Amino acid sequence: MTTTEKKKLESSPYNTLGKTRTRVEGNGLGESGKATGTGSRSFKPAVVHVTADLVEECGRYLGVNLEGDDAEHALLAVAHAALFAPLQKPWEARLDSKGRRFLYNCRTGLRAKYHPLEKTFPKLVEDLRGQGFATKHKTRRWLKLTDEGGDYWHNVGTGERTTEAVGESEEISGSLLPEGTLPSFPEPPVAHANVKELVKSVDLLSFKSWWYEDREEASLGNGSSAGGGLKKRYVTLEYDLVNKTFRIILEENVSIDVSDVESKRREPIECWDLHIGATLDILGKNTTLQQGTFETIQWLDYKAARLLAVKKNLLQVLQKYRTASVPAAWSFALNNKPGCCSLRHLMYQIDQLKAELAKFRPSLSETFAVDIEDEE
Repeated sequence: MTTTEKKKLESSPYNTLGKTRTRVEGNGLGESGKATGTGSRSFKPAVVHVTADLVEECGRYLGVNLEGDDAEHALLAVAHAALFAPLQKPWEARLDSKGRRFLYNCRTGLRAKYHPLEKTFPKLVEDLRGQGFATKHKTRRWLKLTDEGGDYWHNVGTGERTTEAVGESEEISGSLLPEGTLPSFPEPPVAHANVKELVKSVDLLSFKSWWYEDREEASLGNGSSAGGGLKKRYVTLEYDLVNKTFRIILEENVSIDVSDVESKRREPIECWDLHIGATLDILGKNTTLQQGTFETIQWLDYKAARLLAVKKNLLQVLQKYRTASVPAAWSFALNNKPGCCSLRHLMYQIDQLKAELAKFRPSLSETFAVDIEDEE
C-alpha cells in the first residue's frame, strides 16, 4: 500500500479508530458485536454516535461540496446512508483490547479500518449530481440525528440545532435517495438456533492460502530479453468431513481431488490438524493456511471450546493429587484467536493429562471422555 493510500484510509470518515467512542445508532458503522466462536477472545461493544460533524466530514470525503452558493447539502443524504449502511455478515464491528474499533471479516479473518462498501458511495454522489439531485432538493437543510438526549435536528447551512421536529420536506436523510440507488444487500444466511446446530450442519472445511512463484515476462525485461519476478498464486483447500477427502482448487479453477494431504513433516493430515496457521504440503509446496470460511471458523472454535473445557477440568483435578506443576507442554495456552487453535495439540495435551491423573485415580481419569467427532 502506498503512502497516499494509507493517508486516504486514515482520513476516511469510516475509520473510527482514534475518534470519540460514543454510540452509533442503527446498523452499519455503528453495529457492534463480540467475537463469535466459543472459546475465542471477547471484545467490548463499540459505542459511537453519528454526529452532524461526522456526516459533513463523510460528505466531504465522498466529494460533496458544502461551501458557497453551489453547496450540495442535499447530497449529504448519501453520507447519511453510508454511515448507517448495514454491515453485512461475515463483517462484524469489534473493539480491540485498547478500545479501538475495527471491522473483522469472520469468513476470511481480515481486518479493516473502513466500511467494506466505502468505494460504492463516491460513485453514487457523482451519479446523483449528474441527475440534478442537489438542485431539486436545494431547500433541504436539516439532518435528523440522535444522541443521549434523543432525536434532534441540525441545520447544515447555519449550524443551528433544535429538538423540535422540522417538516419532513426539509429533512436530509438516506431515505431521501431515489429507490434503487443504494447498493442492494444480500439476504443474511439462514439463522441457526445456536452454534451447535450450525456446527452439525457443516460438512466441508474450506481454507485459502497462497504462495509465490518465479515468472518471466517480456514486460519485466530490458527490451531485449524477458525479466523475472514473483507472482502470487492462490489456492483453496477443502476437506470433506463426510468422505474424509481433500480437494485442492487453484486460481485457474483447476480442482484436484486427493485422498490425503501431509504436514510439512510428512505426517498424514486429518480434520483435527487443520486450522489457521497450519503448514501443509500442498502440491509439493509448504503452504500455511491463511483464511477460513465463516462456517469453518465456527466449527473449529466450537470443537476447541469443548476440548478446552475438558483440559481445564483435568488441570483443576490434578492440582489435588500432584504437588508439582504439570509440564508446560501439557498446559500451555494455544493460540485462541478465531480458527487458530490446533485441535490435535489440544487432544495431545488432554491425553497426557489423563495419563498423569491415571497414576493417582485410574477410574476418575476414564471419566474425562473426549468425543467431539460424533456429537448428539
